Amino acid sequence: PAESGAPFLIAPRRTGLMTDRPAFTWRAVPGATRYRVTVSSAESGELWNREVEGLSCPFPTDAASLARSAEYLWEIEASSDAGSLRKESTVFDVMGDGLARTVRANLTRIQEGTGGVENPAAQFLAGSYLSGLGLFADAIEQFVAMCGLMPTSAAPHEALGAVYMKVGLVDLAAAEYQQALALTREP
Repeated sequence: PAESGAPFLIAPRRTGLMTDRPAFTWRAVPGATRYRVTVSSAESGELWNREVEGLSCPFPTDAASLARSAEYLWEIEASSDAGSLRKESTVFDVMGDGLARTVRANLTRIQEGTGGVENPAAQFLAGSYLSGLGLFADAIEQFVAMCGLMPTSAAPHEALGAVYMKVGLVDLAAAEYQQALALTREP
Protein backbone atom coordinates (compact mmCIF):
# COMPACT_ATOMS: atom_id res chain seq x y z
CA PRO A 1 0.00 0.00 0.00
CA ALA A 2 1.02 3.60 -0.56
CA GLU A 3 2.18 5.16 2.67
CA SER A 4 0.80 8.58 3.49
CA GLY A 5 2.68 11.07 1.35
CA ALA A 6 4.54 8.44 -0.69
CA PRO A 7 3.79 8.39 -4.42
CA PHE A 8 1.38 5.69 -5.43
CA LEU A 9 1.88 5.84 -9.20
CA ILE A 10 4.51 3.25 -10.12
CA ALA A 11 4.80 3.00 -13.91
CA PRO A 12 5.16 4.61 -16.30
CA ARG A 13 6.55 7.44 -14.18
CA ARG A 14 8.82 10.26 -15.45
CA THR A 15 10.18 7.97 -18.15
CA GLY A 16 10.53 7.53 -21.86
CA LEU A 17 8.89 4.48 -23.43
CA MET A 18 9.55 2.50 -26.57
CA THR A 19 5.99 1.15 -26.63
CA ASP A 20 2.98 3.16 -27.74
CA ARG A 21 0.56 0.99 -25.73
CA PRO A 22 1.90 0.92 -22.16
CA ALA A 23 0.31 -0.72 -19.15
CA PHE A 24 -0.19 1.34 -15.99
CA THR A 25 0.55 0.22 -12.41
CA TRP A 26 0.16 1.75 -8.96
CA ARG A 27 0.10 0.91 -5.27
CA ALA A 28 -3.05 0.42 -3.22
CA VAL A 29 -4.48 3.43 -1.44
CA PRO A 30 -5.99 2.41 1.92
CA GLY A 31 -9.79 2.40 1.70
CA ALA A 32 -9.91 2.67 -2.09
CA THR A 33 -12.26 0.30 -3.89
CA ARG A 34 -11.69 1.61 -7.41
CA TYR A 35 -9.25 3.68 -9.43
CA ARG A 36 -9.89 5.94 -12.43
CA VAL A 37 -7.00 6.06 -14.92
CA THR A 38 -6.94 8.99 -17.37
CA VAL A 39 -4.40 9.54 -20.16
CA SER A 40 -4.14 12.86 -21.95
CA SER A 41 -1.84 14.96 -24.10
CA ALA A 42 -1.34 18.71 -24.45
CA GLU A 43 -2.40 18.58 -28.14
CA SER A 44 -5.49 16.39 -27.84
CA GLY A 45 -6.66 16.69 -24.26
CA GLU A 46 -8.09 13.53 -22.68
CA LEU A 47 -7.44 10.47 -24.85
CA TRP A 48 -9.17 7.87 -22.68
CA ASN A 49 -10.11 6.94 -19.14
CA ARG A 50 -11.02 3.70 -17.42
CA GLU A 51 -12.23 2.77 -13.97
CA VAL A 52 -10.70 -0.41 -12.53
CA GLU A 53 -10.72 -2.20 -9.19
CA GLY A 54 -7.20 -3.65 -9.25
CA LEU A 55 -3.73 -2.13 -9.16
CA SER A 56 -3.03 -2.12 -12.88
CA CYS A 57 -4.65 -1.17 -16.14
CA PRO A 58 -3.54 -2.61 -19.48
CA PHE A 59 -3.68 -0.25 -22.43
CA PRO A 60 -7.29 -0.44 -23.65
CA THR A 61 -7.77 -2.52 -26.78
CA ASP A 62 -10.35 -0.05 -28.08
CA ALA A 63 -8.08 2.99 -27.68
CA ALA A 64 -5.80 4.28 -30.44
CA SER A 65 -2.07 3.77 -29.93
CA LEU A 66 -0.25 6.78 -28.55
CA ALA A 67 1.50 9.08 -31.02
CA ARG A 68 5.27 8.68 -31.23
CA SER A 69 7.63 11.46 -30.16
CA ALA A 70 5.01 12.92 -27.83
CA GLU A 71 4.57 13.55 -24.11
CA TYR A 72 1.60 12.31 -22.10
CA LEU A 73 0.09 12.86 -18.70
CA TRP A 74 -1.53 10.04 -16.83
CA GLU A 75 -3.58 10.58 -13.76
CA ILE A 76 -5.12 8.23 -11.28
CA GLU A 77 -7.82 8.91 -8.78
CA ALA A 78 -8.40 6.49 -5.91
CA SER A 79 -12.01 6.39 -4.70
CA SER A 80 -14.37 4.62 -2.36
CA ASP A 81 -18.13 4.81 -1.97
CA ALA A 82 -17.53 7.90 0.18
CA GLY A 83 -15.82 9.70 -2.73
CA SER A 84 -12.34 10.61 -3.88
CA LEU A 85 -9.49 9.57 -1.55
CA ARG A 86 -6.38 10.58 -3.41
CA LYS A 87 -5.31 11.81 -6.83
CA GLU A 88 -1.87 11.77 -8.44
CA SER A 89 -0.42 12.37 -11.90
CA THR A 90 2.86 11.99 -13.72
CA VAL A 91 4.25 12.31 -17.22
CA PHE A 92 5.89 9.99 -19.71
CA ASP A 93 6.86 10.26 -23.34
CA VAL A 94 6.77 7.82 -26.22
CA MET A 95 9.95 7.52 -28.25
CA GLY A 96 9.88 7.92 -32.02
CA ASP A 97 9.84 4.76 -34.17
CA GLY A 98 13.34 5.20 -35.60
CA LEU A 99 14.96 5.77 -32.26
CA ALA A 100 13.03 2.88 -30.68
CA ARG A 101 14.28 0.54 -33.45
CA THR A 102 17.85 1.72 -32.85
CA VAL A 103 17.56 1.16 -29.09
CA ARG A 104 16.13 -2.35 -29.60
CA ALA A 105 18.96 -3.19 -32.02
CA ASN A 106 21.54 -1.93 -29.52
CA LEU A 107 19.95 -4.00 -26.75
CA THR A 108 20.20 -7.08 -28.96
CA ARG A 109 23.89 -6.34 -29.55
CA ILE A 110 24.46 -5.92 -25.80
CA GLN A 111 22.78 -9.26 -25.10
CA GLU A 112 24.63 -11.09 -27.87
CA GLY A 113 27.98 -9.59 -26.87
CA THR A 114 27.64 -10.53 -23.20
CA GLY A 115 26.27 -14.05 -23.29
CA GLY A 116 22.52 -13.52 -23.57
CA VAL A 117 19.58 -12.09 -21.70
CA GLU A 118 20.14 -14.29 -18.62
CA ASN A 119 23.66 -12.97 -18.10
CA PRO A 120 23.94 -10.41 -15.27
CA ALA A 121 26.49 -8.42 -17.29
CA ALA A 122 23.99 -8.11 -20.14
CA GLN A 123 21.31 -6.91 -17.75
CA PHE A 124 23.64 -4.42 -16.09
CA LEU A 125 24.80 -2.97 -19.41
CA ALA A 126 21.27 -2.92 -20.82
CA GLY A 127 19.88 -1.30 -17.67
CA SER A 128 22.64 1.31 -17.65
CA TYR A 129 22.13 2.03 -21.36
CA LEU A 130 18.36 2.38 -20.95
CA SER A 131 18.72 4.58 -17.89
CA GLY A 132 21.13 6.85 -19.76
CA LEU A 133 18.46 7.32 -22.45
CA GLY A 134 15.78 8.17 -19.90
CA LEU A 135 14.00 4.85 -20.46
CA PHE A 136 13.74 4.32 -16.70
CA ALA A 137 10.83 1.85 -16.73
CA ASP A 138 12.79 -0.48 -19.01
CA ALA A 139 15.95 0.02 -16.94
CA ILE A 140 14.04 -0.96 -13.79
CA GLU A 141 12.99 -4.23 -15.47
CA GLN A 142 16.62 -5.03 -16.28
CA PHE A 143 17.87 -4.30 -12.76
CA VAL A 144 15.01 -6.23 -11.12
CA ALA A 145 15.91 -9.25 -13.28
CA MET A 146 19.57 -8.78 -12.34
CA CYS A 147 18.63 -8.79 -8.64
CA GLY A 148 16.97 -12.17 -9.21
CA LEU A 149 20.07 -13.59 -10.89
CA MET A 150 22.46 -12.21 -8.28
CA PRO A 151 20.53 -12.35 -4.99
CA THR A 152 23.64 -12.03 -2.79
CA SER A 153 25.21 -9.13 -4.69
CA ALA A 154 24.79 -5.49 -3.63
CA ALA A 155 25.45 -4.02 -7.10
CA PRO A 156 22.02 -4.78 -8.66
CA HIS A 157 20.26 -3.24 -5.67
CA GLU A 158 22.40 -0.11 -5.89
CA ALA A 159 21.65 0.24 -9.59
CA LEU A 160 17.92 -0.32 -9.03
CA GLY A 161 17.90 2.20 -6.19
CA ALA A 162 19.50 4.82 -8.43
CA VAL A 163 16.80 4.43 -11.08
CA TYR A 164 14.01 4.51 -8.50
CA MET A 165 15.45 7.84 -7.31
CA LYS A 166 15.38 9.21 -10.87
CA VAL A 167 11.65 8.55 -11.17
CA GLY A 168 10.85 9.87 -7.70
CA LEU A 169 10.11 6.58 -5.93
CA VAL A 170 12.27 7.49 -2.96
CA ASP A 171 10.83 4.84 -0.63
CA LEU A 172 11.63 2.06 -3.10
CA ALA A 173 15.09 3.53 -3.69
CA ALA A 174 15.76 3.58 0.07
CA ALA A 175 14.69 -0.06 0.37
CA GLU A 176 17.10 -1.06 -2.42
CA TYR A 177 19.96 0.92 -0.90
CA GLN A 178 19.28 -0.70 2.49
CA GLN A 179 19.33 -4.14 0.85
CA ALA A 180 22.63 -3.30 -0.85
CA LEU A 181 24.09 -2.12 2.45
CA ALA A 182 22.94 -5.27 4.23
CA LEU A 183 24.55 -7.43 1.52
CA THR A 184 27.87 -5.60 1.79
CA ARG A 185 27.92 -6.22 5.56
CA GLU A 186 27.29 -9.97 5.28
CA PRO A 187 30.42 -12.13 5.67
